[in-house]
Amino acid sequence: MSVMSIEEFTSNCQEVIEKVDATCEPVFITKDGVPIVSLYAFGRKPKDLLGVMKGLFIEENIKLLEEPVLKPEDLIDQARGSQS
Repeated sequence: MSVMSIEEFTSNCQEVIEKVDATCEPVFITKDGVPIVSLYAFGRKPKDLLGVMKGLFIEENIKLLEEPVLKPEDLIDQARGSQS
């Protein structure tokens, strides 16, 4: 399984299609990091769609988890500090 941006797919369209046809491995095409299209070899369906998509969003989830979370008490402390 491959994941690529729509820009990358557009610039390599023929090669990507030939690879999908030869390997029967699907390609997921994204726009702004969100999957919008999946490309499969004609007449060949994945045996397990969830299995094919497994791990597709792991990188995005890790980025979200690494970002600091602002807690309500932090907002209250900031508001009190700015009023002084």
